Amino acid sequence: MTKTIKLWQGLLITLIVAVVLVAAGLFYVSKLRDGAQQLYDGAQKLSDGSGQVADGLKSVDDGHTSLKDGLTTYTGGVATVNDGLGTLQGGLVQYTDGVSQVNNGMLQLKNSIPALSRGVKQLYNGSVSAKNGVKQYTDGVAQLYAGFPTAQKGVADYTQGIADIKAGMDAQLLTNNGKLTAGAKQVADGNEQLFKSVSDNYKTQIVDGFTAFGNTADISDDAKLSDACGEFVKALTAYSADDISAEPTLQKYVPSAVNALKSQATAQQTRDALTKLATGATLFNATYRLFVGSAQVASGVTDYTNGASAISGYLGEATKNNAALNSGMATIYGGLSQLYANNKALNSGMAQLSDGLKQLNSNVPTMSSGINQLYGGTSQLTANNAAMLSGLQQLKDGTQKLTDNNASLMDGVGQLSDGSGKLVDGSKQVSDGMNTLTGGIYTLLKGVGGK
Repeated sequence: MTKTIKLWQGLLITLIVAVVLVAAGLFYVSKLRDGAQQLYDGAQKLSDGSGQVADGLKSVDDGHTSLKDGLTTYTGGVATVNDGLGTLQGGLVQYTDGVSQVNNGMLQLKNSIPALSRGVKQLYNGSVSAKNGVKQYTDGVAQLYAGFPTAQKGVADYTQGIADIKAGMDAQLLTNNGKLTAGAKQVADGNEQLFKSVSDNYKTQIVDGFTAFGNTADISDDAKLSDACGEFVKALTAYSADDISAEPTLQKYVPSAVNALKSQATAQQTRDALTKLATGATLFNATYRLFVGSAQVASGVTDYTNGASAISGYLGEATKNNAALNSGMATIYGGLSQLYANNKALNSGMAQLSDGLKQLNSNVPTMSSGINQLYGGTSQLTANNAAMLSGLQQLKDGTQKLTDNNASLMDGVGQLSDGSGKLVDGSKQVSDGMNTLTGGIYTLLKGVGGK
């Protein structure tokens, strides 16, 4: 700009000098023409140069405008990057936390590998046992299926038998229940009267006889007396046959008679007395047993007839279920048929499961190695978490400084753009002035006879 002003000053002085020279006279016309010619040539070159300067400054001004637009985009991008880095920082914190959690989980998984290995091995061993058990089960199903028709026929026969028994009981037993009970009652009553008659005739005699021979057993009621009579008769009969083992029993019931039986003087008399006592004891014991037995028989007959009636009722209920039982057997047979049909698939599936568990068991070492490698990788990631977070924080701090400087940078570029615009305006004015000066010099040159 300073050079341009000085150029203008020089041109003005030259113009003044030229005017003075023209006014001074034609004496200097020739020299003036030569000087004017030189001045015109220089002014023309200066005009061309000022035009080129103006064009160059226009390009500079356009470049400043583009620079300003680019910086606007750049500063906006820096702010966006800084915001994105903030979001990235939050996400990276979550990521590093997640990596740490994954690493902890991988450590737990790594530590659980021995238990996993043992569990898989136990599961495989169990599947082998299960395969054998399934084979036994399917064999049992096959046997059950093969034998079930026989069982089904047996149930059919059983239900038919129940129906037949019910019909027979209704036709025979139940119609005679009353007669059977009445007859048993009459027998019991007759035996009771017979025992009373025998008891009245022999009981006192038997008791006195036992007492006379020094009996030491308990004969305080009919039942105990009957037992004593029976044992006494049995022992006396055995003793008569020279069975010395019967002597202890005789010592219990007729102790004083034992010594007499051993004496020749009184043995026969004692034996006759004991025989007479034994006859009454036998009759008393027999009628008492008959009386007790007939009473029990009468009670049993009553229970029997009641039971027959109850059984008939139960059979009646059972016959109601015959159809359902036969239908149930048919349903069970149908289910067994389906089970039997699936035996092959069950055996095959169990074998496949066992084979798969065997393969899984063999792959546990490979899986363990992979988990260890994965744990090593997550451990390295975890170890780099702090460095990665620190680097991102430094990057965010740098973009924050750039963002903070955006306003100052835009102000400087704006001022530069405004200055270049003013410079372009000035250079255009200089170019226009140079064009005008060139035209004036050209007129001067023509006035002094120049070309």
